[in-house]
Amino acid sequence: GPPTGPGAAAAAANSHAILNGLVAAAESILGDKAAKVVRKIEESGHSREEYLAAVEGCYKLIRLTIDEGRAEEFRTAAKDVIARGG
Repeated sequence: GPPTGPGAAAAAANSHAILNGLVAAAESILGDKAAKVVRKIEESGHSREEYLAAVEGCYKLIRLTIDEGRAEEFRTAAKDVIARGG
């Protein structure tokens, strides 16, 4: 089964904080264009590595569909969220 105990609960809470932080970053940087990026983040796995991979995917998506400046801004903000743990 899934891991249990205080460590697992803390990891799950941490993962949720990262998810919220990434969504907030996407919405603040991309405004009404954030929906696809938010969906990509929400559908990603919830480990740090999976979030980082999702951020790279979002970076490419933003660069293609919006512009490179906001793609860079999002990637920087997102990596900061992941590094801080939420």
